[in-house]
Amino acid sequence: MKLGTLFGKGIESDILSSVMPGGKKWKAFIKDGEDCLKHCPAYCSNGGPSRVCTSSWSKAPANKKTLLVLNHVFQNFEYYDRGDSLVLKLPEHKIEKEVGRIRRKCAEILDKIEKSEKGIEGYAARKVRSNQHKFREKLLRYWEETCAVTGIKDKDLLVASHIKPWSISTPREKLDKFNGLLLNPILDFLFDIGFITFRSHDGGIIISSRIRDFLQIFGLRRDMHLKKVDQKHKPYLDCHREIRFQK
Repeated sequence: MKLGTLFGKGIESDILSSVMPGGKKWKAFIKDGEDCLKHCPAYCSNGGPSRVCTSSWSKAPANKKTLLVLNHVFQNFEYYDRGDSLVLKLPEHKIEKEVGRIRRKCAEILDKIEKSEKGIEGYAARKVRSNQHKFREKLLRYWEETCAVTGIKDKDLLVASHIKPWSISTPREKLDKFNGLLLNPILDFLFDIGFITFRSHDGGIIISSRIRDFLQIFGLRRDMHLKKVDQKHKPYLDCHREIRFQK
């Protein structure tokens, strides 16, 4: 799990991106760490701290060490900011409010790590499960608790499937109802491995040549299609067809 997953939304993400590294003149990577407070948990005189205190902060792994660094930066926000947050053109009171919220969030997560034997991995797993539940609930409402293709209405048999693969989706895309289909288990399996996909303009099914001799076995018909297609589905369906579909 990356820090960008925990702190990747809206103003929160904007503030981190503006402050990391701390100010335009932050020289944390020179030997004497001139502009880096030496009591940072990751301070290193041989090349600087880990990438959590760089513009690549969102790609740093979310673990106790990186969260301690992040906590250090925001406990000393006024020092590390150097006015960079001004480029966001937000009222000062709003920035202060968000900084306070980030401080509390860091403290809460670090507290969870201390109390949990599984540490950040356990926290990450709970967050993923929570997000998967939210995503499924959104799809159940959007597709009216029926399979997006066959119309099966037993929601216990339906799978919430991402169109654009979860592994390359942004935090927002992972929860976007238009990046999901509610499918029966067979269609979900075929869609996930790229043996079927759907046209973005009319939702018509496209079947891989690898299974065209087995349509009956999989219960497929060439006239199958999504019950509805919104313009917001288009970029996700185009992505699935381009990177996942096996022609």
